[in-house]
Amino acid sequence: MKKNIRLFMVLLLLFIMVAPVSTANSMPVYMEGHPSFNILALEDCPIVVVNETLEFDFSESERMNWGWSPIARVTASYRMQNPGTEQETITMAFPSVMSLLAGESFTKITVDGHEIPFTTLLADNVNYIGSNENSEQFRQAASMENILEQLNREPYEPQNFDKNGTAALYRFSTNEHSEHDERRNLIISFSLDPKRTTVAVSDSFGYSAFEDGSVELFAWIERDFLYRAEPWMLVLGEDTIRDLRMETYEGGFKENPVHDAEAAYEKEIVEVNSFLSEQISLGISRHQLGIPEVNDYEEPVFRWLDEWFEYSLIVTLYDAISVLYQLHLVVFLYDVTFPAGSMTEVTVQYTTDGTMDRRNSKNPMYTYAYISNPARGFAGFGGIDVVIRPPAETPYILSSTWPFERDDDGIYTASFDALPDDDLLFTIYSAPELSGPPVFIIGAIILLTGAAVIIVIKKLKSRRERNNTATKKLNNNLF
Repeated sequence: MKKNIRLFMVLLLLFIMVAPVSTANSMPVYMEGHPSFNILALEDCPIVVVNETLEFDFSESERMNWGWSPIARVTASYRMQNPGTEQETITMAFPSVMSLLAGESFTKITVDGHEIPFTTLLADNVNYIGSNENSEQFRQAASMENILEQLNREPYEPQNFDKNGTAALYRFSTNEHSEHDERRNLIISFSLDPKRTTVAVSDSFGYSAFEDGSVELFAWIERDFLYRAEPWMLVLGEDTIRDLRMETYEGGFKENPVHDAEAAYEKEIVEVNSFLSEQISLGISRHQLGIPEVNDYEEPVFRWLDEWFEYSLIVTLYDAISVLYQLHLVVFLYDVTFPAGSMTEVTVQYTTDGTMDRRNSKNPMYTYAYISNPARGFAGFGGIDVVIRPPAETPYILSSTWPFERDDDGIYTASFDALPDDDLLFTIYSAPELSGPPVFIIGAIILLTGAAVIIVIKKLKSRRERNNTATKKLNNNLF
């Protein structure tokens, strides 16, 4: 009996450990999505929003589904009036949350049907939005006051290196390339004074760095010379590089040294800001930046370099650029001219994803957020009409902060005379009500059923063994 209890406890502990994290088909139980925003005016604005029409269209979600939730194409159209007697040109902003290096931007802005240009501001890093306890922090980051501050802030000045100074640049070369079938690796070793020197290197390199200031850089030598890009090393601070050696190896790491390989370097003095800006641009082009003409994308890279030098003697450009994969508050800025007494239609189109949650249901629920309050910055805001065309797989709105009606075609609509007090939050699901037990209950049933089967088998086996023993004793007594 004690063995059975121990077996049950082990299986129960196993369930507790794994149930909230994964399921049979490896789909996660919870994945945070990104909120959508209303437009906002970045100044005292005399313009009145007469009416807004908002549509979430999931009809193309299967084609655009690159994540854990259906993708919605959002269209927000605004009938806007200039009640004054003079022409007004207003700078507006459309905030969004996205990663610059992951995926394509579908944002388009039109005025009276004509597409207009916009510039893109990379604002705060909001990679924390998946954490519920940081929701207020995110709201503050997305506020009009913070966005205005972002637009007018001074350029970031690193504390651990002089962005506006000069530095020693080492460029490396070797004669080992296409004539060898087997890849070779180049090892560059040297020492530096860790109190006076830090080093940034190209993304050709991996590295090892130690507290005593000894460093090893290594890169694979291939047909295109080196694996990723031209190999270089930028010495920030005082140039204390000494005992620099270059060696080439064949096969595995530091196996079979190639004694006839020729490796060399050239040293020059460059301007830090100019050189790093050029290399960041080259690195981003290799990463296929998702949003064109991003302003100030170098700033988060410089900030990341500066922070990382607090902990490391050496940083690769690849690591620094990877900060652009994180979620940022991205703001699209554009100007709209409103003739005196005119009515103008402004339309913003973009895509958004949702939060996937199946902690309390058999099938996943998907929740989408539309932060509407930024539009209160206009002189007035009239009614809003909302249309939601849910995907075929999840055709029902399970819950919503705004009331909707569903027609015979499964389309949800709502109309309001004024902007609702709460932001829009709605959840779509495969059925009108939650169906089936949560996934962790299913997991519990499977595990407990397995435990019960094992216990029954062990009992049957034990009973059979006792019966066999009794039969043997009976036979011995008879004969």
